[in-house]
Amino acid sequence: MIIQWSLCQEKKNMFCFIINHAVYLHPEKIRIIEKRKEDKYIVRAKYGKGKIYKTTLIAKLLCLIANKYALLDPEGIGIEMEADRPNWCDALNGLPGLFGSSTCETLELKRLIKLILRWFDQLKIDDNKKIKIAKEVYDLLRGLEKITKLYYNNNFKLWDERHNLIEEYREKTIFGISGEEKDISIIEIKEILNLFLQKIEEGINKAIDKKQVLFFLTL
Repeated sequence: MIIQWSLCQEKKNMFCFIINHAVYLHPEKIRIIEKRKEDKYIVRAKYGKGKIYKTTLIAKLLCLIANKYALLDPEGIGIEMEADRPNWCDALNGLPGLFGSSTCETLELKRLIKLILRWFDQLKIDDNKKIKIAKEVYDLLRGLEKITKLYYNNNFKLWDERHNLIEEYREKTIFGISGEEKDISIIEIKEILNLFLQKIEEGINKAIDKKQVLFFLTL
């Protein structure tokens, strides 16, 4: 998100407050999508110019987890909304939607991670079994794992590095993905998810009012 001041054209002695955030209509992407004859909004390989990319449910969920974990706020409590009008709540259609973070989303992320870990145990999947995921998602997951270990006790630095990674990921995937895939084993996935879960739970604990046993929504 970029915040800047500029001189208003109508009133030369006044400054306008301009906010540039994650919501942006990309002319080139719109042009590519409109040229497609069917399934216009489905992800393609060759960075949007190839065939529809197909993958597994677990690969999609890992992509979702990586993106949400990368957007935890500087305290690791809520997931940044960085949107124009997030969800359906009119109360968020303003500064909270731009600057706010949601503890509810963090709790959902924790739930999803625990669900996947439970599936692995219940289905007794061999730890050495490997699955294929998009190279871009693999790189994001591995990058998040690396910086979480490196800056585990420095929340602000970790937040900054997470944003560097997610911005690089978005830049690479703005039109689609390469179509290349990487193998990752179940044991590697477990290690990454448990690391994320540990960090997430630390953030959630900060949001608890221990006297009234309530969670605060972070804004």
